[in-house]
Order: sequence, then C-alpha cells, then structure tokens
Amino acid sequence: MRRLLATATILLATALVLCAGPAWAHEEINPSSFPSGKPVFLTLTAANEKEVDLVKITLAGPTGAPPGESTRQPQGWNVEHGDGTVTWSGGTVKPQGYEQWGFEVDGVAQPGPLQYKVTLGFADGQTEESDVVINAVAPDAAPAGATTTVVAPANSAREAATSTSSGSGKANAALAVAIVAGVVAVAAVALAARRRSPVGQTTRSATQEQDF
Repeated sequence: MRRLLATATILLATALVLCAGPAWAHEEINPSSFPSGKPVFLTLTAANEKEVDLVKITLAGPTGAPPGESTRQPQGWNVEHGDGTVTWSGGTVKPQGYEQWGFEVDGVAQPGPLQYKVTLGFADGQTEESDVVINAVAPDAAPAGATTTVVAPANSAREAATSTSSGSGKANAALAVAIVAGVVAVAAVALAARRRSPVGQTTRSATQEQDF
C-alpha cells in the first residue's frame, strides 16, 4: 500500500511539473491573417523574459514580403533598413516588460504562410531568435480581427516548436499522468480498506465452529 501511495504521489508531482512548463520567449505579429493583394500595416510585439535589458530587435522578412520603408517605433528607438530586414535599436525594454514596433508590407501577390525571423539583442551581448508565421489569405477569406499568431522559438537553447502545439502537448501529458495517479491512489485506498476488513476473521471463526 505504501508503494502504491508513493507511486501516486510521484505521478501527481509529475503532472504539476508538466502543467507548469518552462517560460518561453513570446513574439507576435498581428494581425496574423490579412488579405493578399494590397499593403498592410503589421504590429510586432516582443516580451523581454531575460534578466537584462532588451536593447535591439531585428525583423527579417521572407522573399516576396519584406518589411517596407514605413515603420513605427517606441519613443527613444532608432530604425535602420537593410536588405529585407529592419532593425530597431537605441531604446530599452526592461526585464518582464514588452513593447511594440510597427512595419508595412507591400501587397503579397499570392495567399500562403509568411515566416518572419525575429532576433532579440540584449544588453549583455546575447541574442535570441524566433520564427513567427502569419498568413496571407484570399481577399474574400480574411477573418475580421484575427490576432492568433504561431510562434516557434529557434535559438540554440530551445528546440523549434510552436507554442500552441507545445502547450497542448504538455496539457495532454499532464492530464494523462493525473488520471493514472488517481487510479493508483484509488487502488491503494481499496487495498488498505480490504486489509482492515474483519471479513476474513469471521470466515475463519465460522469454519472452526463447524470443525468442532
């Protein structure tokens, strides 16, 4: 019984760890779906989950949808355009804070997914990269106010995986472990109750009286 209870405790603790999960970098581009064939203004949101200031952010666009000349930046930030890239620097985002930057994309010729690479630069010289996927859709299929964005961390310390699939996978794993832990705990309680039951003693007494 003690082993069953110990096993149930370990499984429940594992479920809690899976539910908690690690903190992931979070960058978004909104709207995540927009009609093809005409210019669109997009907003990049980046959070600083490091212990040092975020001081630089570079956005690299895919072929056919690079960031345009029109940009928007927070007060104190500078902007520099490159070949298919735009870099903001000169400002700071404090740890646990977030900020937004704006950019324009000229009309995308064909509907389809567009992958942007976001590189965060920190005051200690470290960098962190994420791939953010948005979608150009047919003009008559663009949902109004779509803001859900798929984020795929891709730096050396984090495997490339979307936050949506990662979160749902961890939740499912935690649920499965919790169910198993519950079954083990119920079995342990049932076994303990059976051992304490006087049924066995009563049966032996009745048998001794018949033999006598």
